[in-house]
Amino acid sequence: NGEIQMTGGYKDKDFTLPTGPFYYYDRKNRMIYLAVYEPHLYPYIQAQINKSGAFVSTDTDSLILYCYYHKNGNVKSIGYRSDLCTLQGTWRYFDKKGRIKYKITYDYNQPNGEYIYYNYNGLPFVKGNFKDGKRVGEFEQFRPDGTHWRTIYYVEGKRTTVIH
Repeated sequence: NGEIQMTGGYKDKDFTLPTGPFYYYDRKNRMIYLAVYEPHLYPYIQAQINKSGAFVSTDTDSLILYCYYHKNGNVKSIGYRSDLCTLQGTWRYFDKKGRIKYKITYDYNQPNGEYIYYNYNGLPFVKGNFKDGKRVGEFEQFRPDGTHWRTIYYVEGKRTTVIH
């Protein structure tokens, strides 16, 4: 329909080596996501995203930074991929009002590391860890005011004990 769907740049004349920001738009010309190749070369983009409250690490140079947006323009999710399909490192997910919903660490698309699910007040509701895609160790649950409610223990993804 003549509308811009994507903008971005390449290092080579064959268009095989992307570099810098690539902006993707929907049919109503709203930005739906941003992919930043070689993000360490574009610190101003990371600074702009961090100003929105969707903090992203700046110590990654070999991964691609992805930032997805809600229709209202607020950040929906942000994190790194090692290619077009593989989630890597810590990803943060937000509701339409910009409040954090959860944070999870991935290793080649599998949850592996810290997981925090937040309540509507932005306080932790559930905190725990994953290993190889399975819950392991303590998963703490909290009341809406942030006080501790109970702890659930997991071994290789199986619930073993609940302590109130």
